[in-house]
Formats: sequence, C-alpha cells, structure tokens
Amino acid sequence: MSVKSPLSDDVFARFIDKTSAAKLEKKFAVKGVKFEKTNISAAESVKNVVKSAVFFFRSQFSPEKAAKTYEEVDADLKKLEKTRFYQFKKNVNPVDWNGEDTLPMYDSISSVNCKKCVGKGYKNCDKCGGTGEIKCKKCEGKGLLECKKCKGTGQLKIEIEVVDEPADKKDKKPMNYQCGECLGSGKLACSDCGGGAKSVCGDCKPNMGKFFCKECNGTGKRYKYRRESIPFVVPKGEFIPHLFFKPEIEKQIGEELGLVINSVDGIYIKKLDEMDEKFVKAQLGYWDGDIKGRMNSAKNLFKELQKKKGPESPKFPIYLFPLLRLEVKTVKGKKFDILSIGTEKGYDVFVPKF
Repeated sequence: MSVKSPLSDDVFARFIDKTSAAKLEKKFAVKGVKFEKTNISAAESVKNVVKSAVFFFRSQFSPEKAAKTYEEVDADLKKLEKTRFYQFKKNVNPVDWNGEDTLPMYDSISSVNCKKCVGKGYKNCDKCGGTGEIKCKKCEGKGLLECKKCKGTGQLKIEIEVVDEPADKKDKKPMNYQCGECLGSGKLACSDCGGGAKSVCGDCKPNMGKFFCKECNGTGKRYKYRRESIPFVVPKGEFIPHLFFKPEIEKQIGEELGLVINSVDGIYIKKLDEMDEKFVKAQLGYWDGDIKGRMNSAKNLFKELQKKKGPESPKFPIYLFPLLRLEVKTVKGKKFDILSIGTEKGYDVFVPKF
C-alpha cells in the first residue's frame, strides 16, 4: 500500500500559520482592504498541485579523518602555468563544498635547483669543456704556420753576377733580403683560425659550449607545490544533510529538513539495492523521470562517499519523501511555490523563494 501525501488545503493552511503576517501582507495584501491572515484562501491562491518525491540522507563528519594531508607535485613553469591554484582565507563548511577533497595550494609553491643541470639551465659540452672552442687542428693551437716562401727563416736571397776586372773573371755573390710574405718573421697567421689558435667546436656549434637543459627548459629551476586537503570546519551536530531535488534550492531546504527530520514521516531505505523503480513506485503510487534522476543521484553519491572512506561517511537510512508542490499566484500577481515534504502522518512546509 502506497503512502499518502497531506491534502493541499492542509499544506496551504500550515504555510499561512507558520508565516508571519508581515511577510504574508507583502504578497497577499490588496490595496484598500484591511489585511487579515484569515482572508487568504487556498482556493483563490493555489493554481496547480504537482506530486513528486525527494530523497534525503545524512552523512557524519569525522574531524579526525579530515587531518591535513598533502601530496607533493614536481613541475616546470609550463605545468605551473596550466595549473589552477587555490588559497583559503578561512575554513570551509563541507555542506557548501562541491569540489575535490585535495587541491593545488598557491602558498605551497617553491623553487629548487634542477638536479640534471645543477641550477645552471645548461650542460657543458664534453668536447670543449663549455668554452665553445677547441685547439685549431691546422696549427696545433699555435696560431701561426711556417712561411712556405722562406721556409720559416724570414729571409730570402738572390745571386748577383759579379765580373772581376781586368781578369774578366765572372762570379756570383749571394744577397739576402727580408721575406716580403712573412715580413721577416718566418711565420704566417693560420688561415683556419686567423691566428687565434682556436676554432669553433663542431659538437656544440652554435650554442657556444652549452647544451640546453630539457628538464628545466633552460631556467635552471624546477618547482614544487602541494595538493592539500581542504581546510574543512566540522559542521554543527557533525551531520551533513544531502537532499536530492532541484539544485538551486537543495542546500537551503536540505539544511532546514535536517533540523526537523524526526518529525517528518517517509519511507526508510536501509539497503542500496532496495532503491529501484519497482520499490519506489510501489511506495509512492507514481513514478516519473524526475524521481528516477533524483534516486540515481542519491544512490551514486551514497556509493561514492562509502568508497572514499574519507571524513564524510554516509548513514542509513536513506529517506524517500513524497512531495507536493503548490503553485501559488496571489491577487497581486506574485508567484511562488509551497513545498510539502513528508506524508499525511508527518510533514513540514518549505517556501524557498518566499
């Protein structure tokens, strides 16, 4: 036998009873007519009633499991630039948090010398030792070559023919002169190195003796940061409510429902495998796509929290509550919804946007 929702007239009457006259007057007062709560009629105000259902469970927050933990991450500048970092100026209520359990923290970023290049950003060429130059092979590092014209003497000679008179005897006499090629030095600058005795190292050309360090992209630095756990604060009562309805109002109604949960009647689900279309439809007497989506969302989050084994642990029962949505339009044209959560045996009224 399926459960029954309260009558819509009773839901409207409870809404009127629990809402202050001042708030009601802003929505229902008619100009020129004295405002009285008793003048507000469900028949005039409620334009439509929609049946649905919500799922609800609570999880317990264990502060000892929320101790600060972190994972150190190694990175280069490119990775830092692509990472979104966070900083928290105050603790976070787990109820308000929908992100990951750990995040990259801005204040944890630090730089360290690259191990591969020892902080230099480069590695010296083994062949030239980082100078970019090697001993010239042609001159063997001397910078000079022997002048081929004078064979290194710096001098050349010619023979002059001399005739002795009156004997008419001919003779040749040597005459030395400075070599015009080497200007008397016997040496010429090496044509390969230009006299510098060095030539460009072929192994590291054109890097001038240094090889770019790929590990740090030439910066000489690597970076470290920490993925730290969120600084959660333990919520009052150590329980976190989870309501599955419309995302924009789940949080507000979930917290309100958590405070009155003992007075709201519904169906208790004590095993996840009970949560299926057949069971829910039998309990409510109706079923639709919205109810299916909420059921799956509740089931998936419950499983996820169980699997994580973190500071937040879900607790049975999972509540299935019939819901009535009263679509209200006042004489002044103001529109809002009144939500009834629970059965005729015990329910409460919520008006999230009133």
